[in-house]
Parts: sequence; C-alpha cells; structure tokens
Amino acid sequence: MHCPLVHISFYGLGRFVTTEFIYFLRQVLKQFLLQFIESGTLPFESEQAMIKEKASVLVAQLAVREWPQRWPTLTDSLGRIANCGHLQAELVVRVLRNLAEVSKVGDTGIL
Repeated sequence: MHCPLVHISFYGLGRFVTTEFIYFLRQVLKQFLLQFIESGTLPFESEQAMIKEKASVLVAQLAVREWPQRWPTLTDSLGRIANCGHLQAELVVRVLRNLAEVSKVGDTGIL
C-alpha cells in the first residue's frame, strides 16, 4: 500500500505543484485567515494571547507577499472585520502592527 505523503516526500512536489495550484492555495489561506480573525474562537476575554498573536502574524506575513497587487481587498476586509467587535478590532490592530514591524525589518521568513 502506498501512502501519498511518502510518494510526495520521496519523489518531490515538482510535478504536482503548478502555478494555478499555488494561487489556489494562497486564496484559500487568505480566506481562511480572514474568516478566523472575523469569527474568533472564543469570547474576547477568554481568547489566548498566543492565538491572537499568531493569527495576526500569519495575516501580516501573507500580506507582505500578496498586498496590494494580489490582495487588493485586504484593507477593505480588515476595516469591515474591525467593526465586528472588540476582539476583531484588537486582531486587526495586531495585524497592522505586525505588518509595520515586518515591513520595517524586511523579515519575510516563513511563507
């Protein structure tokens, strides 16, 4: 029995990954992260600081690579999300802070 992950790790991803597939994955990731920031996982007081920080770092890291050319709706989406509640507004502020820090340092290390 062959496991797809073993096959991919042994033979590599080169023949499976296309430009369209990467574009699709980025679109799914952007949509998921914005939905996660908008809906949250817990009420404002209960959400762990680590979860808030990591979610905002991921959005900022992705925005460095995608915005404004391939993510023109980012600022509109963040504005809409910030109006949803206290947790969402805090997360949007964290995203903007992390985006400024990443842009200042020039660190584009994880995505």
